[in-house]
Amino acid sequence: MGRHAQAESDFSTAIRIKPKEASFYNNRSELYKSLRRFSEAERDICHAIALDDTIPEFYLNRALLFMDMEKYAEAKKDFNRLLLFSPTESTRHQIESYIEDVNKRLRGE
Repeated sequence: MGRHAQAESDFSTAIRIKPKEASFYNNRSELYKSLRRFSEAERDICHAIALDDTIPEFYLNRALLFMDMEKYAEAKKDFNRLLLFSPTESTRHQIESYIEDVNKRLRGE
């Protein structure tokens, strides 16, 4: 079994054992994203957020996934939501940079 297939199997097993552990869905989503299996990645990261909507990393991961999927309006919502988590100044600047990029893409620049 290849490295990615083994990782997918391991995450899926962890989810079967602890189906309410949001981080397992987030991690499997990141694996799917790296494999460009975007619909599966979106399903898992949305499930992670449904289980625990207090983790900023989940919103960042979903926003970046939406960017890869060219779902810019959805990405912008998640980047804006991240600002509600009171990030550090440097993190706030990074998020604002992402939002500027999203706005350019939404304008077709």
